[in-house]
Amino acid sequence: MERNILISDENQNKIELMRLGDRTAILWGLQCYGLHFRTNAAVCAALYKLKDDEIIEALKRLKSENYTSIGTSASGCAYAALDMLGVDKYVGNSREVKNYLENKFEFYKDFITKAQASRKNNI
Repeated sequence: MERNILISDENQNKIELMRLGDRTAILWGLQCYGLHFRTNAAVCAALYKLKDDEIIEALKRLKSENYTSIGTSASGCAYAALDMLGVDKYVGNSREVKNYLENKFEFYKDFITKAQASRKNNI
């Protein structure tokens, strides 16, 4: 049976690197075309507390992104990440952003744990 490929192995590896806290992969994701990459990168930047100038500027640029899929947007993730990083306090009323801030991207930590276990098993 053929494998149904939704994302290339190379791009999946980049997402795994983001989930492991790789700054270069996270910056790539923030600047990438594709909502999936941008949202993953914004969440990882917040969870790994990456606050260097390049990361912060990339997150700020994402605030103007207006594409949403299934209630998730790169801008919502960026607003929440910037608040969590102590850069820009969120004062808006977006339910999406408020939910992210309430749970501090807790839902995403399972992906990080899986990436860490996968990496450990491949070493």
